[in-house]
Amino acid sequence: VGALLIIAYIYITWNHEYWKKRNIPGPSARFFFGNLPSVVTQKRNITYEVDDLYREFKDRNGLIGYFNMRSPMLMVLQPDLARDMLVKNFKSFADNQFSDMIDKDVDPIFGRNPFMLKGNEWREKRAEITPAFTTSRIKTMYPIVDDVCSNMKKYLEKETNNKPVDGIDAKELAAMFTTDVVSSCIFGLNGGSFTGGDTIIREMGKDLFTPNWKFMVYFFLIELFPFIMKIYRMPFVPKKVETFFVGLMKDAIAFRRKTNVDRFDYLHYLLELQEKKSLNELDMVAHAVTFFLDGFETSSIALAFTLYELGRNVKTQDKLRSEIHDTLAKHGKITHDIVSEMPYLDQVLNESLRLYPPATALGKVCTEKN
Repeated sequence: VGALLIIAYIYITWNHEYWKKRNIPGPSARFFFGNLPSVVTQKRNITYEVDDLYREFKDRNGLIGYFNMRSPMLMVLQPDLARDMLVKNFKSFADNQFSDMIDKDVDPIFGRNPFMLKGNEWREKRAEITPAFTTSRIKTMYPIVDDVCSNMKKYLEKETNNKPVDGIDAKELAAMFTTDVVSSCIFGLNGGSFTGGDTIIREMGKDLFTPNWKFMVYFFLIELFPFIMKIYRMPFVPKKVETFFVGLMKDAIAFRRKTNVDRFDYLHYLLELQEKKSLNELDMVAHAVTFFLDGFETSSIALAFTLYELGRNVKTQDKLRSEIHDTLAKHGKITHDIVSEMPYLDQVLNESLRLYPPATALGKVCTEKN
């Protein structure tokens, strides 16, 4: 037993001098935990520990070396250096760290997400979906968003008339809103969050973003024993969620083709793309779920924190409300173009994103050497 403990200790700590040997500054690694103990203990959100490291070193260093358990990681602290990596030298940092954990043969939906792909395959898939988000196409989808806003307004009027004791949960409200928007834009369906209909899309969205304990254990193990990834890959998307979205996409495509509905949404774009590039069923589902992933959680978090800050800052809330009322009085309604004429709304959203960025970190992999 003693020999096994010694071997385990050596295995876990043998590379703790990794950054010191390369003259990269940074904190000393703790045994087993590295510098992010909450990855294991779950006592704090890992974002706070990353922030602690940033604040400790930001005034002294442009970057630091730290450890996620026993894995050496590099943290960029200066905006100019981050810009060089993500813009000027993007070719050398195009791949994302998380992509090494996903295999599209095991995880056919999430594995086809452009965020998970590498090299030429990433470029091809990105080129397929980027045209769907041009300004002109987003403008054509604005009436869909407007319909969801109308449903939400009716829902809020009903809820406030009932005078709920604990008020209205802003986080849940934001999630309901984004669920209905992306459901309508992608599948042409009413998400049912505000109208009392079938909310299965909302439930599946929760399952998609609820931490899976099996995947967490898998993540924990591959941090300690990276070779496990060569032996076994675990799917990130639960099988029931995958089956649901595949079926939903099939039904949406069949209905659209049967009825010949001329609706300029994301599904319309995917059908056009399928004709041009002969996309298979899984590619179309993957593109749809990518939209769902990108539009659901990130947007709902941004909206929830914006509502939270407006609730805390009444003067800001009143000033923003005045801008909205003035805009409505001038134009009669708010359209995609008119939103750009509301500078204070833009400032409020940007400040909320600065304080509470939905994506708190971006793990990149260097693929080229100078």
